[in-house]
Amino acid sequence: MFMLKLRLFPRFLIMLLLITVIPVALVGKIVVGINSESLQFEVQRYHMKLAQSMAERFDERLSTIVSQMGIALDAIKNPAASWEDRQKLLSALIDSSSHFGIISAVANNGSEVIKAYNPLLAPEVDKNPALISHAHLPLFQKFKATGDQTRKVTRENNFTMAELYLPFDSPIGKNALYIKMSINDLCEMIGQENIGRTGFATYVGPEGTLLSPSKFIGSSDKSLDESMVKNALSGNLGAREFVDLNGIAWVGASAPISQLGGVIFTQQMRKEAYQASAKGQRQAAIFIVITILFAIIAAILLTRSLVNPLLKISEFAKSVDLGSGRFPDPVVIKSGDEIEELAQTFNEMMVKLKGYAELQVEKLIIEQKKTEAIIFSIKDGIIMTDYQGKIQLISRMAKQILGIAEEEPVLGYPLWKYLPSPELKTACMDLLTNPKSKSAVEVKLTQNENEKFYALSAEEVRTPGKEELLGLVTVIHDITLEKEIDSMKEEFLHSITHDLRNPLTAIRGFIRLFQSGQTGPMNEMQIKMLETMDKASLRLTNMVNDILDLARLESNRLTLHIEPSSLELIAGRVIELFMPQAKGSRIKLTMDIPKYIPETPLDPNLIERVFVNLVGNATKFTPDQGSITLRVKEEADHLRCSVEDTGEGIPKDYLEKVFDKFKQVEGHFKGGAGLGLTICKRIVEAHMGKIWVESEVGKGAAFIFTLPKNLSDRQEQKAA
Repeated sequence: MFMLKLRLFPRFLIMLLLITVIPVALVGKIVVGINSESLQFEVQRYHMKLAQSMAERFDERLSTIVSQMGIALDAIKNPAASWEDRQKLLSALIDSSSHFGIISAVANNGSEVIKAYNPLLAPEVDKNPALISHAHLPLFQKFKATGDQTRKVTRENNFTMAELYLPFDSPIGKNALYIKMSINDLCEMIGQENIGRTGFATYVGPEGTLLSPSKFIGSSDKSLDESMVKNALSGNLGAREFVDLNGIAWVGASAPISQLGGVIFTQQMRKEAYQASAKGQRQAAIFIVITILFAIIAAILLTRSLVNPLLKISEFAKSVDLGSGRFPDPVVIKSGDEIEELAQTFNEMMVKLKGYAELQVEKLIIEQKKTEAIIFSIKDGIIMTDYQGKIQLISRMAKQILGIAEEEPVLGYPLWKYLPSPELKTACMDLLTNPKSKSAVEVKLTQNENEKFYALSAEEVRTPGKEELLGLVTVIHDITLEKEIDSMKEEFLHSITHDLRNPLTAIRGFIRLFQSGQTGPMNEMQIKMLETMDKASLRLTNMVNDILDLARLESNRLTLHIEPSSLELIAGRVIELFMPQAKGSRIKLTMDIPKYIPETPLDPNLIERVFVNLVGNATKFTPDQGSITLRVKEEADHLRCSVEDTGEGIPKDYLEKVFDKFKQVEGHFKGGAGLGLTICKRIVEAHMGKIWVESEVGKGAAFIFTLPKNLSDRQEQKAA
């Protein structure tokens, strides 16, 4: 399809280039690919064997330490030994090894029974050598839950420490031997490994933490490949190429540590590893470029000799003007081939087309009169303008709406000259500058002391078939009756809603009276029924309040109390409000607000309500283990606020509709009247900001709104 849209010269040129270049490019690619794949396989196999060898050395040296753990465990379990003998044996084991920091026996309830320690590796115990309880420690809680050996490796004060709980049985139940030991020498052994000029090895603990920084990457883990680490942590070998967070390409491999857990990770810069392959690729690229240049020159020369006569015919065809009846002189081409025959056929066609055009003039005049009759009989006002705003056609109804005399000539004059109000001028300008927008613009006009409402919509006018742009048609539709009916509906709804508030207040008061027990004792079923009634009445009260608040916003009766406010404090209160609910649903609720965000003039209570409504909606539609982030970012003249979740997402058809009153996404009803987002929109617009939503189904949603930094100045300008 792309080739068919091109002109003859580039199309023919591209075909010649494809015929000559593709075979050479394919051969070069195959040769380079074979070399690259072979080298890639060998480099990755080398790294995988190296990582496996280092993991085996790590496990071998660790076996000596593990055998000493067995001595400690046997000493604790020996029923014939006294506690004093056990203490001496543990102390001797601590003194004889540079690895052990703490060895203690822990009862089933978490209390230490006996303990020995090395002050150098466990300075915190040296300050307080008393027996402690492990019940609150996460690692012990994991051990107690599983009943199996548990372990953790961390880096503390330039020491890499491993903590283990080894289970053993005793007459008083299932106990644990707690061991905290240093594996610093093993990690240093890994970190000192060099692979070429840029390669190195690291040890990553069972939790995915970098524990043996190399001299190349220091203490940063940005050069590690997360997927390879996860694969090795699950017990698998692996090797692959990857790009780290700094944008550097690497070749690496990983191997698991069997006894202590964790991963040995080796990596080398891809540029160094594939240096030989890169040289071959450069040579092949030079050969291909030379071939392409030669093919381009040959194709251009051949194409010009064939296409120039056709271009001459094309230029003659462009000079045809059916509107004025002007036709070019016959084309003269003497090439003695099919192109000359084409020129003769073209000349014959011009003669026939000229006769046909003369016959069609009268038919066009008749059709034009019919079209004008149809347009002038339509009850809506219709105006056609060109893209400079000059009137090309205007119906009788449009003249009446704009107050133009029937006999006044307006064709060819700018439309702005006849628009009676600035509001109408702004609406027409928006339609003219953005004709592809399908949304109608509502305007209000005062005619004979009566207010009239009109909906303006525009559509581009194109010629049939050719799709040539002729201008813009604006339709003015009278919607006064619809507006009056909507107003009656709103007044009725607000009246009914206001009358519901007092009965609801009385109902909730009586429910609270019953719940307080002042009317007498109640059984459990009655208490549950009252709780259900209280929740239902509270939900109904909130719906009534939302409707009344929306009525105040729509009628501009809501006064903004502007004062310099901190969005960080406002967001913090909202996070604190929803944190219990988020924890109950296991949802991660966070905020991302830089410290340098300045105080901004706004109504803090209303903006807090916006955040409450948005975060409340997010908690309804975010599943367990999901996340909600409240974010604020400073931009040129405004602050950009957003509430982002990992929930179900919103279908594309509803992205514009969710801010409408009583509108909810079909199949996603979670309670409420569907007014929360409408209230948010009114509050943000009252602050002269904008609000919208960005979402994809299954990928969560982000509700975003902006607040101007200079709200006070804008309000003064608006008032002026």
